[in-house]
Amino acid sequence: MECKPVTIADIFSALAQVNRLKILELLRDGEMCSSDIWRQVGEQSNVSRHLAVLRQAGLVNVRRDGIKTCYTVSNTKIYELIDLASELLKEEKL
Repeated sequence: MECKPVTIADIFSALAQVNRLKILELLRDGEMCSSDIWRQVGEQSNVSRHLAVLRQAGLVNVRRDGIKTCYTVSNTKIYELIDLASELLKEEKL
């Protein structure tokens, strides 16, 4: 099965949901296991779906550690984009 290339629209679509942004913020300081993420964000099934969207958009990497599934941000430049959007909101008071 061939994977389609990730587009800019895929990235912005993945960022367009508050819980996915929360997950990325949790990962700002480094790797976290899915169980720790869902404890801080909410319902496990929803978090699993959000992590899948982030993974499909190429924003997070997954690593298995025994029975644990751990996530990291694939490229920390995503935080530059998030921070820039935050600055825009502050400047424009949107």
